[in-house]
Amino acid sequence: MTLFNTLYPLSAESMPIAQQSHGDVQGSFNPSSVLVLNGWGFKASVWQALSDQLSMPLQVVDQPADSDYESWFEALYKQLENERPRVIAWSLGVQVVARLQQRGVIFESIVAIAGRASFVVESGHGLKANDLAKFQKRVAKGGERARAYFAALISHGGPLAADVTQITHYLQAELNNYTLSLADLAAYVPVPKGAFYVLGEQDALVAPRPEVEAEVEVLAGQSHDLPLAAPERLAALIEQYWFRERQRKVARSFSRAVDSYAESSNLQQRVADSLMAGIQLPTKGLLVDLGSGTGYCAKQLHSRFGGELLCIDLSPEMVAHTRSLGFNSMVGDAQALPLEDNSVEVLVSSLAIQWCSNPAKVFAEIARVLKPNGKAWVATLGELSLAELRESAVEAGLGNRVNQFPAHTDWLEHANDSQLASELQRYQTPVEASNFSELLKHLRGVGANCVLNGSRKALTRSDLKSWGDAALQAGGGNYRTHYDVVQLTLNKLN
Repeated sequence: MTLFNTLYPLSAESMPIAQQSHGDVQGSFNPSSVLVLNGWGFKASVWQALSDQLSMPLQVVDQPADSDYESWFEALYKQLENERPRVIAWSLGVQVVARLQQRGVIFESIVAIAGRASFVVESGHGLKANDLAKFQKRVAKGGERARAYFAALISHGGPLAADVTQITHYLQAELNNYTLSLADLAAYVPVPKGAFYVLGEQDALVAPRPEVEAEVEVLAGQSHDLPLAAPERLAALIEQYWFRERQRKVARSFSRAVDSYAESSNLQQRVADSLMAGIQLPTKGLLVDLGSGTGYCAKQLHSRFGGELLCIDLSPEMVAHTRSLGFNSMVGDAQALPLEDNSVEVLVSSLAIQWCSNPAKVFAEIARVLKPNGKAWVATLGELSLAELRESAVEAGLGNRVNQFPAHTDWLEHANDSQLASELQRYQTPVEASNFSELLKHLRGVGANCVLNGSRKALTRSDLKSWGDAALQAGGGNYRTHYDVVQLTLNKLN
């Protein structure tokens, strides 16, 4: 069997990348993919319909049907012990995630589909011990009848229950011995920590609630077979969860930086000063400081503006800080502003929107909340930002370790698509340090070490030395990088 199967969106077939004999791993996990721990007995192709709906390729790991589980688990553990994979797990795959967590594997995020600590329960919703015994007798001889019984259990109460061939088509061909699966159903494994659970309301194996406090979505009328029965709905929930996780990651990064931000943010202050120099403020109305941070811009705006000033930031700690300075502040996302249509006279944002995953949505929101003839002044980052650090990481063999920001032309395009008249100014501003650690410390100090789409594998001291050496060479004998600053003046057309 294969250890990893890569599924690409809109692809018709599963593409094996590494043939695996237990204990002899010939391939490796691809950090740019999402790891999928499959339900027991199913082929990787069961995930193709879901893969077609997602924005990232999937690497599916099939559980062994008739072979040595422990050797398979050890091979998987060796692949993942130094990675930080984003994972989707289904059914008994959820227990595999929990076992990997117990061994010390750290997951970037976990989506747990139709999984729980133990599938056999003494009372309440789930598989009872006597029902398990009956099922065991029915499948003891294997063959097509056993496969049909297994499929009926998986789809019980759901939309595919009337035609189990839609399930059996995806079962592994060598699926004859059900002993391992039945033993795992009865086993107890603590559920994964920090997971997002998606459960079927009619699932015969899993109660429609997890055993821990967690984010939960229960799908009405669905059973245990969610990847097959509800791929579009499941994909939408997963993408939404990834979006929330991304936003939380950005917020945590800047929240951790709140105390050091003022010391490390000379760059931010230079950019803000440049932006503020060109702002023309009205005498009244609502002025919004979007991505207000520690309130550097708010202090200047307050001294120059006679109307209402509102600070909005994604980080609760940053909001608490600006409130302590006496400003009206609230937690908010630039991609879903907590403001009424046509309510804002002026919007100012300095070095904030580059962290948003959907820039087009940001500009649509700015256009929505601005009054007719309202204006926005925005400073953000362009594609050349941190180029020296990004290229030196690749040169050192460490992959993508630094964010790639949108091209300056993309920012203009988003503004134009939102019916915002725009003017662009662009300049470069440098950052230098006496050593590589100080250069990275600068990024951490302003929250810019939050890499959203890069490698999640932890760096060793050797990795950092290799990166530092490459960065020194890229900087011409100095530890330096630069920011590609894009300033936009936006006007909402009538």
